[in-house]
Amino acid sequence: MNHKYTHATKQENRHSLFYILMFVPYIVTILSHIFIDKVRYATNTWYVTEVLINYQGGFVRRGLIGEIIYQLHNSGIDALFSVYFFSIVSAIIFFYLIIRDTIRKQHSIWLLPTVMLLSSLFVSGHWVRKDFFIMLLFYAIVKLLQQKGIYKYIYINLLLVIGILTHEVIIFISTPILFISLLSKENKTPLAYIKTILKEAIYYSPALIASILVFTYKGNTLCAIDIWNSWTKAGVVNSEMKGAIAAIGWSMEKAIEVGTEVWSTIRCGVYYPIMWSLLALSGFIIYMWMYKIKQPILGYKPNKEFDIKESAYIIILQFLAMVPLLIVFADTSRAFFYVIMSAYIIRLYDDKMLYINTLGKLPNFICSILDSIDTFINKHTKGFAIFAFIIGLPSISISALEHIILHGQIGFLIKSFIEIFK
Repeated sequence: MNHKYTHATKQENRHSLFYILMFVPYIVTILSHIFIDKVRYATNTWYVTEVLINYQGGFVRRGLIGEIIYQLHNSGIDALFSVYFFSIVSAIIFFYLIIRDTIRKQHSIWLLPTVMLLSSLFVSGHWVRKDFFIMLLFYAIVKLLQQKGIYKYIYINLLLVIGILTHEVIIFISTPILFISLLSKENKTPLAYIKTILKEAIYYSPALIASILVFTYKGNTLCAIDIWNSWTKAGVVNSEMKGAIAAIGWSMEKAIEVGTEVWSTIRCGVYYPIMWSLLALSGFIIYMWMYKIKQPILGYKPNKEFDIKESAYIIILQFLAMVPLLIVFADTSRAFFYVIMSAYIIRLYDDKMLYINTLGKLPNFICSILDSIDTFINKHTKGFAIFAFIIGLPSISISALEHIILHGQIGFLIKSFIEIFK
């Protein structure tokens, strides 16, 4: 008995150590970027300039955070420090809340880092973005939807408006759950659906107004120049206009051209849409069956599972909600993060099976496929865990297989250590 107990304890300790090591590349990469890779993370890079978009050229979409940072900079707080602080703190809070709530609901946390970071946010420059902040707002919105009373809509609208003024992607990822939460309370008749749409328009009118504003005030070249000049005068940038601020002046045709250029790319001899589809399928599989890994870690042993069919509904709708953005969303890897992570948050708090109860049963052929994969993963859990770990943590682009090897978690960790010891 003691021998078995000792063996189980050692195994749990090994699992716990491995789990902690999953976060090491994230920490090492951030440190290497801040203290070593100064060229990449100068304030004229795309990553940083996206956060620096402000209202100094007039009201423009995505300008809220940048305007706050601009005012802080004028008060004596360095802009680059604010960008790093905003990004890192948003990530830490997000990690903590999701892992904490997953444990409280007794689900597996083994592959949670992988699901959180499918988009390469773990080991690439994408950690200097607004993405974690947007998902924090989305997390709060989903939790508020579980509450009763009319007052919750005031707080939801406030969060939506803040999110919309930060990045309009929150409109797309929030739409399905907002509609489903209202549809589930109505009878399933044509009149009920019309009433729901009208209610949605009334309940979320502040968010609708904010949405109209950001799509109307997309900015232009003069606006971009004014924003860049404001940072030049503040001593933050001193070169030609670059990055996301320069992109404010793009026409719709230019934005579509840049966004669709990715879809004609061939990497490693593979047409990009094919590669993207394969990795999207991998992400779907990881999201659907991540709870299968139930080995105890850090003294915690999960004992609950998610419903497969409800999970399928959620992620399918989240993906469909993001489709309009894929035309102009050149960073398709970020789309993975928004789709997978928003779907996970919804699934974590959807205790009432809102999607299935509202939309009905999935087609039989889809159910049979899901059941077959479920059976297969049950028989090959360890292999699935290795697969999820490799596919789930590619670096800056998930458009090509070479990034998984050359710039994935292991490759980037080694590169960062080499640079530090140099």
